[in-house]
Amino acid sequence: MTPLDKAWSPSQWIHRDLTPQEVVLNHQSVTLKGSELARRNLYCKANVRYGATAKNVFDLYTTSPNVPTGCPMVVYIHGGYWQYLSKEESAFLAPSLNASRPDGVVFVAVDYVLASEKEHEEHASMAGIYSAMQDLLRALNVVARKLNCSAIHFIGHSAGAHLLAGMCSLDYPSDQRPWLFKLVKSLWLVSGVYELEPIRHTYVNEPLQLSSAEVEACSPVRQVEKFIRNMKNSSDAVVHIVYGEFEAPTFELESLQYFHVCFMDDCGMNLFWRRRR
Repeated sequence: MTPLDKAWSPSQWIHRDLTPQEVVLNHQSVTLKGSELARRNLYCKANVRYGATAKNVFDLYTTSPNVPTGCPMVVYIHGGYWQYLSKEESAFLAPSLNASRPDGVVFVAVDYVLASEKEHEEHASMAGIYSAMQDLLRALNVVARKLNCSAIHFIGHSAGAHLLAGMCSLDYPSDQRPWLFKLVKSLWLVSGVYELEPIRHTYVNEPLQLSSAEVEACSPVRQVEKFIRNMKNSSDAVVHIVYGEFEAPTFELESLQYFHVCFMDDCGMNLFWRRRR
């Protein structure tokens, strides 16, 4: 493994007596078991379509089929370097979040086309994966209003943080922005990737085959002006940029750079960065 590959490989930086492969398998096992618990104990409406392919779906988890008015929606977008994991391992937070409030929450586990799923053709490119987030935001707003949700809170981890930041940095018609972002009350960007150029030179790029145009259009750190323009349509949104205590230094740097670019652009938002313990 080259030094650059190691810098972009989170499993190489674990502070436990585990091999990198064991780290990945342990993560998959823990999140899958938590998600299976959610499917056993919560009401689940599965495979709500939001985009062009059968992979553009999400699952809704609630305490019952009848959602109390005013429940917040919490949306989780998984990581896996745009080529691993799915919504099947992404509901692990649903039980604890639903138990944290008397009326529960509407928890959403998102699936998206992976770069390794070449049968989806152009939808499996970075540009295709990234642009599908527009459809996701629109669909979530429709569901949130149908269920009378009071707010939408987003959590994105690793590649999911990249897609979440990207979703909020895409071009939307000016007359749609207030409707799309009014309910968005918080973003949790956890150990995200915000600049894609280094990825082009690592093992991660093998299934992605990033073009220079995709790097420019799909790197959130290069689209901060659009991010701020969109997020200002939510008057009280809070953006948390988070990285792990024992994270690879590369991911700490990514988080700090993204925070500083947003901050220096006079974003006018409630913006925080922190180390996750």
